[in-house]
Amino acid sequence: MRRSRRAAGASASSTTCFAGAVRRLRYAEIAAMVHVISTRPDAVDLYVFRSYAEYVWDYLAATAKEAARITLFGKQNADRL
Repeated sequence: MRRSRRAAGASASSTTCFAGAVRRLRYAEIAAMVHVISTRPDAVDLYVFRSYAEYVWDYLAATAKEAARITLFGKQNADRL
C-alpha cells in the first residue's frame, strides 16, 4: 500500500471549506481540527494536542520553504488569482 504525500486528507478547494467551517482531520499523521477563518486570503486556525505542538510547528516550517512549493497549473492557478 502506497502512502500519500499529502499532509492532510481534506481538500481546501471543496465546497465544505467556507469561512466559519470546522473540520476534524488527520494532519501530518496526528489528529487535528481546522477552523476556516477566511477563504480570500486563505486563513485557518489549526488545533492539535499540546504534546504535538512542536512537531506540527516544525512540520509547517519545513513544508513552507520554497523547495516544498508546488506549482499550480490550469484551472487551479486561475482559481487562486
